Amino acid sequence: MRVKSKMFLGYPWLLLLLVFAPLTGCYAYVEAETESLSPGVNARIRLDEESFGRVVNQAASDGYDVQRMDYRRRGLLGRVVESTPDSLSILMRGAGTSVYTVRVPNWAISEAAVRGLDLKKSVLVAGAGVVAFYGAFLGGWIGGTTQMEATQNIPITDLFGPTPIISIPFP
Repeated sequence: MRVKSKMFLGYPWLLLLLVFAPLTGCYAYVEAETESLSPGVNARIRLDEESFGRVVNQAASDGYDVQRMDYRRRGLLGRVVESTPDSLSILMRGAGTSVYTVRVPNWAISEAAVRGLDLKKSVLVAGAGVVAFYGAFLGGWIGGTTQMEATQNIPITDLFGPTPIISIPFP
């Protein structure tokens, strides 16, 4: 009985993993004013064509991998480092551990958005995870028992037969 109780101790962790791991993808970018972007906030900004070209040229000359930038939407994605009344500094992540800080004037920003938790999407993903776990548990894919099933029509004397000296296990 002790083995059986240890087996069920792992299920709350599995349930937490199924519920909270998908929630990392339940973030969305919500439109915001440029003035509301404060240091430490994850943000997405879109620039006008000329300013984006200058940022790409500067980043390429500094050795940043410009292939990771969004050319179609002219967008920058990163964490706001500094916010002044006339400019904004964004720390963008590159390949591996490389980072690049971009300073952009506020007049060049055509659109800004802040990253936040999308409650509707989070509830849907968590509900789907719980339903999947419940279905897997009821279907027998996870779980089980350590009890031996009762054998029928086998005399007790046959269970305690002699053990051979040499035994060859078959797969």
